[in-house]
Amino acid sequence: MEKPVGAASRCIDLLAYKDELSQRIVIKVDDSDDNVTKANIESLYRAMRDGDFGLFVTLSDYTAEAESLLQKCPSIKGINGSSLVKLTLKHYEKLSEKYHQVIPLQQVYILAPSPR
Repeated sequence: MEKPVGAASRCIDLLAYKDELSQRIVIKVDDSDDNVTKANIESLYRAMRDGDFGLFVTLSDYTAEAESLLQKCPSIKGINGSSLVKLTLKHYEKLSEKYHQVIPLQQVYILAPSPR
């Protein structure tokens, strides 16, 4: 992983690679309370190169126009707050101890009602 430099650094927060030969993953993390707009997605798209995969992460949500653009643009994936929580819970056991210390979670079992 690396921090981008130059003009693209205004639109990109992280660059990641699965390995030396794989495509570049361009990541934008939005820390605003406002919903992500179509213009935000377009800004990330303009910062991407051919063959890049884009990831736009927000704790809020996406406007209808932004959602529509994400559906039309398979090279960019949007992850909102609820999706991020679901992904964290789904893959929590696979995370290293370092991240378990940052996000300490404990599984709790609750007796489910019996089927009728």
